[in-house]
Amino acid sequence: MAARTECTREQAIAEFRKLADQFTAIPQEYNREQLLWRLDVKAWCMAECAEHVALTNAAYLRKIKPAISAAAGTSSTNESLRIGGWLSALLLKSVSPEASRKLKAPTKMRPLNVDPQEAFKKLAATHDEILSILSTPPKPDLNRIRFQNPFVPLIRFTVASGILIMAAHGRRHLLQAERIPEQSGFSAVR
Repeated sequence: MAARTECTREQAIAEFRKLADQFTAIPQEYNREQLLWRLDVKAWCMAECAEHVALTNAAYLRKIKPAISAAAGTSSTNESLRIGGWLSALLLKSVSPEASRKLKAPTKMRPLNVDPQEAFKKLAATHDEILSILSTPPKPDLNRIRFQNPFVPLIRFTVASGILIMAAHGRRHLLQAERIPEQSGFSAVR
């Protein structure tokens, strides 16, 4: 599925619920050793995929939530979310599952010494926060509220862009995690 550049709040809510359900199913299906298995030292395991998405979502949310709070009291009937500007569109394209090139994760977003249960728990908490932003009244116009990009502080994105980017990034690493059990050598892990 191509990265969405526009959707309704309801579609975004459905997307994050689906991501949350799919990520939650992983540690229920696999044991600790399987969640930590990797093909080689450069590859990430399933738990590291979850940890990375959790760290990235948390970094975005630390910037998004104050921006929304600063706009408190505003409400909008605008139910659409859309990418705001070419730079946001470029980032969306680069973190989506369809990206042709792999970007190296910023150092502070690389998972280290991951506890699988904690990684998936942290990720679930970020999904809950995102769902709360999307569904809790009053619903401000997320296409107008801007926040400072957590990785490039000189850049400001709309909250809607941040949400669409987090969804695409989550899908990318979910697919990465789902491919790990298909790799040769995984079946030997008990």
